[in-house]
Amino acid sequence: MPKQSGISTVPKGSTKEFSVDELNKALFDFEDVMERAMCPFLLLGQTAWDVKSGYMLRGDKVEVGIQIKYLTPEVLSVIKSYKNTDLDLHVKRWTYLVEGVPIIVSLIKRNYKFFKNPETKIYWGGDYKLPNSMVDYWKARFIIR
Repeated sequence: MPKQSGISTVPKGSTKEFSVDELNKALFDFEDVMERAMCPFLLLGQTAWDVKSGYMLRGDKVEVGIQIKYLTPEVLSVIKSYKNTDLDLHVKRWTYLVEGVPIIVSLIKRNYKFFKNPETKIYWGGDYKLPNSMVDYWKARFIIR
C-alpha cells in the first residue's frame, strides 16, 4: 500500500477516477509547496489539457513538470521540509500522494520549444503555466525527458 505522505510509488494499473475536489486539493498542495520554494512548474498531461480547454480536472492523477535547472539545493530543502523526503535528481519522475491522489512530477532535463515560452491560464484563481503550443506538446508528451 502506498504511503499517504512523502514520495511513494503508485500501484501499477491504478485507474481510480478522482473527483474534481480531490484533484484540485492535490494540485493546490503541490502548488503550495512550489510557491514556498519559489520554484516554477508546468502542468502536463491530462491536467494541462483540462486547464487549457477550460474543463474541471478529471482523471486518476495530477501531472506536473519541473525543469531540472530550477531544482536548486534551496528548492530541494523546502520540498524535503514539507514532504519529509530526500529527492533523487537522477530519476525521470517523482510521485507522491495527497489523500490518495497521485501527483506525478516529471523532471524535465531537455530544452523543448513548447516549454520555452509557456502559456498562462487561470484555473480556480491560480495562474498556471502550460506548454506552448499544446498541440506540439501533446504529440511529444510521451518522450519528454
